[in-house]
Amino acid sequence: MERFGFTEYKLRHVAIFCKQIHYRILESKGRTPQEPWCQIKPHTVVALEEGALYWDKKWHSCGVEHNKPDIVWERTEDVLMVEIGCPNAKDVVEKEECKYEQYKPLKEEFQILYRNKTVESPP
Repeated sequence: MERFGFTEYKLRHVAIFCKQIHYRILESKGRTPQEPWCQIKPHTVVALEEGALYWDKKWHSCGVEHNKPDIVWERTEDVLMVEIGCPNAKDVVEKEECKYEQYKPLKEEFQILYRNKTVESPP
């Protein structure tokens, strides 16, 4: 059974926030897509000169339940794992804490996988 409002939340989450961030990262690297950010369908992996940009990729890990962050940006020195939430204003702190706890095990897996890099997961 679908939770009330989940479809609208997911559409807002992907269509507005995730796509725009993905687009802006590509733009900052001189890889601006032909279409406006709101019309693109991001590729799962985009190779960049100094790493890669992953979109909604499922990471195979040892028993980690939340293993599909919205964006992972692998750079020369570090790895940035981005999981975006779209809460109501009154729920921002709670959502940040929830996302942090959900993705903490995956961040720990990334620290092993990318042992020579810093792994960041901003709130």
